[in-house]
Amino acid sequence: MGPKAAGMAENLALHVQRLQLGTAGGHHRRRARRADLSVVPAASAAIATQGVAQQQTEIRELLLPAFKSSDHTTFLLQSENGDPVPGFQVAYGNTLHTGAHLLVVVDEEGVVSIIDTSQHGQCSEQPTQPRASIFESVKCRWIAHRNAVFDVIWSHDDRQLLTASGDLFVSGWDVETQRSVFKLQGHQMSVKCVRQVPAQAHLFASGARDGNVLIWDTRTNGKPVANLENVHSTPEPIASSSGSSTFTSPPSARKRRKPPVAAAPRSVTCIEFGAHGHELVTGGAVDSVVKFWDVRRLTTSDHFKPTAFSSRPVHTISCSSSSIVGGRANHGISSLAFDHTHSKLLVNVLNDAIKVIDIHAAPGTAPLIQCSGHLATSFYVKAAFSPESDFVIGGSADGAAYIWNATTTTTTSGNTSSRGPRVALKGHTSDVNGVAWHKHDFTKVATCSDDGTR
Repeated sequence: MGPKAAGMAENLALHVQRLQLGTAGGHHRRRARRADLSVVPAASAAIATQGVAQQQTEIRELLLPAFKSSDHTTFLLQSENGDPVPGFQVAYGNTLHTGAHLLVVVDEEGVVSIIDTSQHGQCSEQPTQPRASIFESVKCRWIAHRNAVFDVIWSHDDRQLLTASGDLFVSGWDVETQRSVFKLQGHQMSVKCVRQVPAQAHLFASGARDGNVLIWDTRTNGKPVANLENVHSTPEPIASSSGSSTFTSPPSARKRRKPPVAAAPRSVTCIEFGAHGHELVTGGAVDSVVKFWDVRRLTTSDHFKPTAFSSRPVHTISCSSSSIVGGRANHGISSLAFDHTHSKLLVNVLNDAIKVIDIHAAPGTAPLIQCSGHLATSFYVKAAFSPESDFVIGGSADGAAYIWNATTTTTTSGNTSSRGPRVALKGHTSDVNGVAWHKHDFTKVATCSDDGTR
């Protein structure tokens, strides 16, 4: 972020402070606020809070045109012979005082790179040199897998990284030493995603191209403690026993269709955990149906299949636009992300749009927001929320990353608000894949691309 953006960020902080505290100060101001609190109804206070939040969002939106990338904030991913290597995922650290300024990027050659963004990416050599010595801000890099790394996350305390790879392994890494903490194998095909259970240091889940979701506990013998099989196999609708949801069961082999893109028809492409850790949300390659599972039904002795009653999802939500249902285009889900309240879910649907859905809404309720204007044709293209969840950033196959306003109001309740992007971030020359927003700094976003830059 350049000086202009830094100045605007400082102005933003001042504006937000004024909105929250007012321009008056001193003892007299505090008395007035105490008196007001004694007479203002709760409903009025809630409306006032919403008004402040809306003003803050409007101020943050003024910063978007200042988002720029330069030579000092561009990092080249190269093979040992100097060829560009596609980056698949990026992620900022979680904790403000220890890891939030650190950015991890993983690539097609199985390399993990950690970048210190607090140093502003000062170049030490020309970008034609091997990536191991290009930038002073590259904290470390190492070969983590013998195949592409498709997903990476930070542990809750930022002391470890978890990686999911095409070599069938899920691995844990010590950030300081870059040494392997654990290396687990249970999937039969490429591992596409990994997520840690909230507030749990040893529990996490992985999803893979084999259609399975495995639950892991690193305190055990290295084998999954639970297994959900064929979570997103090609669907054939059956009636729900509760009448409130539609469940699916796998069809016979002769009815199975070939996928229109290079992805296994049953692949689990993304997973997320709800706020309390017992709700697992999954998305797959076969369709745009989001499935919600209660992992409290799973024990170390359970080995479920979709035909078993106990392994049916708690409920499902279809995120396809009615105008595009059917046809030859693939409408699988490439990424999922909860907002900071864990009440809204971001769903990136291929060849369709990015949807924001209310997970507590009644069955059949339309998405709150539909973000369009980008080109999502690959399962590598992801989307993410801003720190306050009032904006969305998404990758695109046209070489740009797009940002949308994601605020909702009571006037949009029950109706889908279709929106175009507020800005297009143009700095790549090929598909933009992974995207990340700094968890504590609105002015920092990161993207990685098939062109080998981040």
